[in-house]
Amino acid sequence: LRLGSRILREGTASKAARDRELKTIKASLADAMEEIRAISAGLVLPHIETASLAEVLAAAVKAHEQRTKTRVPLSVSGNLVSLDPAVKICAFRFVQEGLANAFRHAGGKDVSVSQTCEDGRLSIEVADQGPGFDVDAVPQERLGLACLRQRAESLGGTIVIASASTGTRLTMSLEQFQEGWKPVAPPELRHQEELDSSSIP
Repeated sequence: LRLGSRILREGTASKAARDRELKTIKASLADAMEEIRAISAGLVLPHIETASLAEVLAAAVKAHEQRTKTRVPLSVSGNLVSLDPAVKICAFRFVQEGLANAFRHAGGKDVSVSQTCEDGRLSIEVADQGPGFDVDAVPQERLGLACLRQRAESLGGTIVIASASTGTRLTMSLEQFQEGWKPVAPPELRHQEELDSSSIP
C-alpha cells in the first residue's frame, strides 16, 4: 500500500507530488477493501436451512465470480431430496475450495461446476482446462483439500482428483442424506462445523 512512501516520509516533495501519492494510496486502500469484502462474502454461507442445493452452489459460484472477476458456468441436474444442512455445507465448501484451486493453479482457464444425481448418489465436479499437474507429487494439504476430504468421508462420501495435460477434475460424491439425518463427524471437524453454522446469517 506504499505507506512507507519516500515522498511522504522525507517531506521534501512538493505539495502536488504528495497529493498524488496520497491519492494513489487511497485508491490502493479502496481496492484492498473491495477485495476483502468479496472474500468475506465468499466465507459467509447462504441460509442453509431453507436454500436448495442449486441455490447453495450458485452462491458459491457467484462469490467466486465477484472476487476473481471471472465467469464460471454452473450445471445442475437430477432429482434431489431435501438435503441435510451438513451435506449442503460440505457442497458449498467443496465448490469454494475447488474454484479457488482452479483459479490459483490453472489461472481460472475454462472453469466449470456441475452437479448430477444418479441412483441416490450426489456428485459435484469442479473442472478446468489448465495445464494439469502430477496428483501423486502434490500433498493434499497444499491443495487445501485435507479437511474437505475428512468432511466428505464423515458423510460417507469421497473426493477424487484427476489431472492431465488437458486439465483437472475435482469430484466429490455423497449420498443424498435427507434432513433429520445427523452425521457423526470426526472430533477434529466438529469445531469447524460449529464455526460454519455460526457464519450463516
